[in-house]
Amino acid sequence: TAPVANSNDPYVYVDPWTDRIMKFDMHALLGMTVEWSDNEGQSWSPPTVATGTSIQDHQTIASSPYPAALHPTTWVFCINGNWQSPLCSSSFDGGLTWTQQVPGSPLNCNSGGLTGHMIGANDGNLYRGNPGCDGEGYSIYRTTDGGLTWTEHPLPTETTGTADTWNFEEAQVHPDEENNLHAMWMGFDNMPYYSYSKDEGDTWSEPLMIAPPTHLEGTGFPAIAAGGEGRVALAYLGDSGNDTWNGYISIITDAFSANPLVVIFGPGTLAAGASVSLFDLLLVILWVAVAFLGIKRWQAEKNLGSKNWLYLATSIGWLFAAVILAELSEALKDLLGADFFLMTPLLGMTTEHFQSV
Repeated sequence: TAPVANSNDPYVYVDPWTDRIMKFDMHALLGMTVEWSDNEGQSWSPPTVATGTSIQDHQTIASSPYPAALHPTTWVFCINGNWQSPLCSSSFDGGLTWTQQVPGSPLNCNSGGLTGHMIGANDGNLYRGNPGCDGEGYSIYRTTDGGLTWTEHPLPTETTGTADTWNFEEAQVHPDEENNLHAMWMGFDNMPYYSYSKDEGDTWSEPLMIAPPTHLEGTGFPAIAAGGEGRVALAYLGDSGNDTWNGYISIITDAFSANPLVVIFGPGTLAAGASVSLFDLLLVILWVAVAFLGIKRWQAEKNLGSKNWLYLATSIGWLFAAVILAELSEALKDLLGADFFLMTPLLGMTTEHFQSV
């Protein structure tokens, strides 16, 4: 496609249901034009106008399989305009025409126009994160009719608070393949928090802080993506002091379990870390030590001319036992009621750390 004149704040989105690439170009805050490609960018449609009565800024665009008359998916974009909440417009023909802009929230909602990015779910709903309508906490905003009307669904920020810094508006949300919602936001301590919903945002789980057990002065720029049911990745930047910023990714593969495991990748972590119980660690050390002594005894017998393979076989057995008992110790720990965790940057953490330490 030819370069677009006077384009600022460009935005590209790929429809996960049709693979259509939609490119939005903003023109000096006065409006947007849209082009799309159905062949991975080899050719593009002519520009079409996607402009309402408001100025355009800080746009977010997404699609969903909500039924549309002239296209397999419905497209929606929301912008920060001259209104007390974001303004949104929909396309039911693949981007050729767009509806007049409507508030992306309930009426009389004072959330402000700046918003987290929008995302579509397999059931056709679309979701966005935003400050709450009353100016307190964060909320997820949902549309079940292709962006024409929106409802507010507050996140559980009563205990976490909300960040009062440059990242104050960044509440993020992403549905998994079974339409469960996963949300992320920054609390009053500027740390990242996570919660999930199994009922389209009507209720939420208790919030969980998902940063590593290393010193971070603050975090920001949250991003979240979900895949299979209960599988979610959360990315953010962290300041370890003196404006030293690094990237972190927290991965949860069993979000709905009683004690979900959080694995964190980033500086100072090993994959970047799983927490291990002291019971686990002592068992592994014990059995590896026994195996090591057995191998040393076998070597001594061999040097004396003995072919006593029993020591070697026994040592190998101890090594296998170490691995097996490390797994079984979780069940034993629950049975014994042990709830003590050893945290180090090399061993990392699980969510149990946050619940019990």
